[in-house]
Amino acid sequence: MEGIVLVTFTLDAEGRLLDYSLVQGSGVAGLDRAALQLLKEAEPYPAIPDALGLKQYALQVPVRYSLE
Repeated sequence: MEGIVLVTFTLDAEGRLLDYSLVQGSGVAGLDRAALQLLKEAEPYPAIPDALGLKQYALQVPVRYSLE
């Protein structure tokens, strides 16, 4: 089973997950759910460096699965 799930998420300055969603599914519901669960379980994320001067940071990333 394989697929690519595109997710988006927003972090606050301390690295807390504020929001997340599926942008494009893989066509396999289980992989889509796993990608969203991954975002929640990875919390807390590293804090945003003070030098950037940001209160929030939004990212969009692909999660690639290749299971045998």
